[in-house]
Amino acid sequence: MCRWRDNKYHPVKVIERRKVPNAIPNDYEYYVHYIEFNRRLDEWVKLEQLDLNSVEAVVDEKVEEKGATGLKMTRHQKRKIDETHVEGHEELDAASLREHEEFTKVKNIATIELGRYEIETWYFSPFPPEYNDCLKLYFCEFCLNFMKRKEQLQRHMVSCA
Repeated sequence: MCRWRDNKYHPVKVIERRKVPNAIPNDYEYYVHYIEFNRRLDEWVKLEQLDLNSVEAVVDEKVEEKGATGLKMTRHQKRKIDETHVEGHEELDAASLREHEEFTKVKNIATIELGRYEIETWYFSPFPPEYNDCLKLYFCEFCLNFMKRKEQLQRHMVSCA
């Protein structure tokens, strides 16, 4: 269970864990999927938001066959890949499609700031790897350049406006 924006606890599945940038050595964030909600509401949360008393051990029945990534896949995952396979991906083999799915399942940027608007992202954003540790990106509303820090944007705006 995880405390959501409404301050109520909802059932979640922890998808991934990462170290908090510039924090103490054992400080982690957890990427969770809210079981009751759409995938676009998945988010990174702090340990304090998780109710550790409600943790259940989930054991997936693994398929012995391994893909090109070396990760075992469940039947459900294989079925999901088959169902989501669309004609636009005929040049990709099944292993590449699985790798793409694995790479894009975690939302890497939580919000963007564009002018006076703060916009929540819904899905994975394909920014360069050096931006993956940013929870928020700042966009210039004139040229759409993006920066990691608000101070960078303010310096940029002096010459761009």
